[in-house]
Amino acid sequence: MLIHYWDPVTGTTKPMTAADLAGAAAGYTQATADTLVKTGPGLYKGLLITTALSAHALQIRDSITAGGGTVIHTIPASQAVGVIVLPMAIPFTTGLYIDFNASGTGTVIVPWV
Repeated sequence: MLIHYWDPVTGTTKPMTAADLAGAAAGYTQATADTLVKTGPGLYKGLLITTALSAHALQIRDSITAGGGTVIHTIPASQAVGVIVLPMAIPFTTGLYIDFNASGTGTVIVPWV
């Protein structure tokens, strides 16, 4: 299976190669509040919601702090339990941060590479 990701520099999709993942660790992080998932570059592909979100949107950021960096994915407020898989991976460079915004609640699991 070939995985593609969005290259913001060229504005096109590119196939992922072994060199893109060389030395990369992979894992997942469960969060119920603002959480720094990973520092440094990687790929974000989606998430699993295990407890429905409250009436606050959830933002996934290319950042290491809440409210910082660039929002790469927004999950709508009150999103039900389920899996959200993006059609292509989104690269992040600074880090991957789960931002629950204000007093948002819920539980998510975010896999990363």
